[in-house]
Amino acid sequence: MIAPAKREVRAGGETVTVGEIRVGHIPAAIRAARAVTAALSEEEGGIFLRGLAVAERLPEITPLLSAVTGKDEAFIQGLTIDELLTLAGAAIEVNADFFVRRVLPEATRILRAATLLIGRPASRP
Repeated sequence: MIAPAKREVRAGGETVTVGEIRVGHIPAAIRAARAVTAALSEEEGGIFLRGLAVAERLPEITPLLSAVTGKDEAFIQGLTIDELLTLAGAAIEVNADFFVRRVLPEATRILRAATLLIGRPASRP
């Protein structure tokens, strides 16, 4: 079994551990992903304006950062911009790696098994 993915970063004057998205975090992850995707797709004019568009949606993003760090939203909102970026980057890295190494292979295995079962005639008790 692969060890849980975690990364430690400095933010808010302390070492913060960034962990994996859990089942209970999925709604916050979806809201955060939609907010970032919407901001990046609707704003033109370069990376600076896109960054501002993402910053406008921080209320939709901070709950996820709070969830994956165990820090309250007030802590996240009190970070400097560079600390927030470091924390968000770590959350993306940990969870992208976690998804690729653990979630995707397991989901693929289950979908293959389900596909095989669907293709077979039903067995009778």
